[in-house]
Amino acid sequence: MALLVTGVLLLFAVVLFLMAGAVLEMHRGLTQVRQQSGVIDSPVALDVDLPRRLPADDILPPELLGRDRALILILSDHCSTCSTIAEHLNGTVPDGAWILLAPQTPESGRDWLARHSLGAEPGTVIRDDRGRLTRGLGVNISPAVLRVRKGQAVAAHTLPSARRLDDELAWLNDLVRVPEMGELEASS
Repeated sequence: MALLVTGVLLLFAVVLFLMAGAVLEMHRGLTQVRQQSGVIDSPVALDVDLPRRLPADDILPPELLGRDRALILILSDHCSTCSTIAEHLNGTVPDGAWILLAPQTPESGRDWLARHSLGAEPGTVIRDDRGRLTRGLGVNISPAVLRVRKGQAVAAHTLPSARRLDDELAWLNDLVRVPEMGELEASS
């Protein structure tokens, strides 16, 4: 009887080991597929002259320009990843972050903000209905992010996922040392 129990346990251990190996192999294969198809959500540096002093005009809030660290999340109302990022925010723009919304029309921008419960907090959303600010910043893609230090844009890159938004919020709050895009490119 003990021999039978030992045999069953041994067989169970072998099956469990093989299943764990199969799961690891599936994960490795999925990673390779994502890399080859370009689905990996790595940020791409934008071709923007940096560092760059942000314009102190009537569009950007003075609080943004005066902060030690700030983020400008550049989103549009016709981008599915932008909507995913907005949903991830769950109706609240984090302290030190601003949304720069580049809508197709003023009406579609209002609808998009209402759909995602954003913009109720005064000063957290900058609507760029005519595209003047995004053109002035040299950013023509969304979603993107500008990292700002003391009124100066120090990094600009794409924001390909909500997971990457969490990395940006960690940089904003100085929770972890997240390398600047220039540092990433120099180490490659």
